[in-house]
Amino acid sequence: MPYTRNTITDPEALKAELHKTRERGYAIDNEETVMGLGCVAAPIFASSNQVIAAISISGNADLVLRQRFEECLTDVKLAARTIAYGMGYRD
Repeated sequence: MPYTRNTITDPEALKAELHKTRERGYAIDNEETVMGLGCVAAPIFASSNQVIAAISISGNADLVLRQRFEECLTDVKLAARTIAYGMGYRD
């Protein structure tokens, strides 16, 4: 059951979005759960090179996904990398 008009409910569309997420290295929630709320997330890697967690920035969709997207993406990726390095990950 969709939460908003942006909720991905089609299995093929979800597979395509997951593929895009893997390729670009971060995930986006484009008002899929709550209208007006956007999110950018990055994976946290363990020393085994496996994803063990993620960290995200959520807020006003217009700010997070449009006006300040690059800044939010840079911050969340830096935080993820810092945590991973603290846990022994080396790329």
